[in-house]
Amino acid sequence: MGWLAGYALRRKFSTQHANIDGALTDFPLLVALDSYAPLAAALATGYDLRVTQSDGETLQKYEREQWSGGAGSAATLRLWTKCPSLSAVAATEQYLYWGKAGDSDGEDAENVYDSDTEAAYTCVDDPDTSTLQDSTSNGNDGTKGAAGEPTETTGSVHYGQNFDGDDYVDLGTLGTFGTRMDTEGFSFSCRLKTSDTSAARMGCANSSSQTIMFVALNANAGLGASSGRLAMYARDNDGNRCYGGANADTGFNDGSWHTITWEMQPDADTITIYVDGQAQAITYTQQATPDNTGNLQYGFCLGCYNTSSGQSLYYTGDLDVVRLASAVRGAAWAKFFHHNLAEADNELTWGDLEFNPAFAAAAALPRFPVQIHRPRPLVIPY
Repeated sequence: MGWLAGYALRRKFSTQHANIDGALTDFPLLVALDSYAPLAAALATGYDLRVTQSDGETLQKYEREQWSGGAGSAATLRLWTKCPSLSAVAATEQYLYWGKAGDSDGEDAENVYDSDTEAAYTCVDDPDTSTLQDSTSNGNDGTKGAAGEPTETTGSVHYGQNFDGDDYVDLGTLGTFGTRMDTEGFSFSCRLKTSDTSAARMGCANSSSQTIMFVALNANAGLGASSGRLAMYARDNDGNRCYGGANADTGFNDGSWHTITWEMQPDADTITIYVDGQAQAITYTQQATPDNTGNLQYGFCLGCYNTSSGQSLYYTGDLDVVRLASAVRGAAWAKFFHHNLAEADNELTWGDLEFNPAFAAAAALPRFPVQIHRPRPLVIPY
């Protein structure tokens, strides 16, 4: 087993595969430690954190969402690391390293997310109370309706955003995302906590007879108000519509955190909605194939429905860990995404703390007594 050169400490962690129903590729895995004393040997900046594959040497990309401690103090850590492959039949082993004086920053947030990820938001205010920074290289930073609206609050992972019924975050038109939806698909995932029963939407509409894409909360298949139900709507430039929703109350608005994923198949008339990793039975109102989508004309919004007439149908509650993708992630991804976020151990098993053998060898060298020679006092005879 190799050891990443120059790092004093490491700890193995392994994914529990019981909730991985199929091998996952380039999965952004949440890794968390709370008030962990050995991280006192890390730098105060957390720059010396590294994650490797099972060989102990091949680096993985990571994003630090939360770091506090180090430099002599126990530390709390939340990071996301890009796992090339997660097995459905065996534990996937990885290593967390730290303890290298003067190390440069190892974070590479932009490359944690695969090329299908259009935007990823930790939902931490960054760089100010008016902005949510997109972690990908696409630069789809979200702009709040006003500073502190929504408000940063305690989230599911670290911090999240609290929407009070008239707040929103405009993600912009997301480049060519709209045009590619018909051939690549659409996926919107988030953690949310709400007890609201009012109909709400997140997404946007274009001009008449143009592309529309939104997800709906407390709405039935026909988009009428219906507490606890979830729906989705897509329309292309030719007016082809596919929309429907869960045909029963999903219980998502019980005041607890839930993981919701909405997906639309590319060049198909199929949508899927997952609640806490479980696919819901869908009833369709219209089921044509939106196969000629176009670029978005108005910003895709978190917290409301954005159209040429302005914002409406606001969401009330908390939001965290938002992901948009031009792809269909599928059932295995949706299930483990939920369990990785929701379980107390994040579906990880931790090994023992290990010390770099080179550092240990140095520490084991014999200690020799040190003699201190003091000059004799000068005696001057009288």
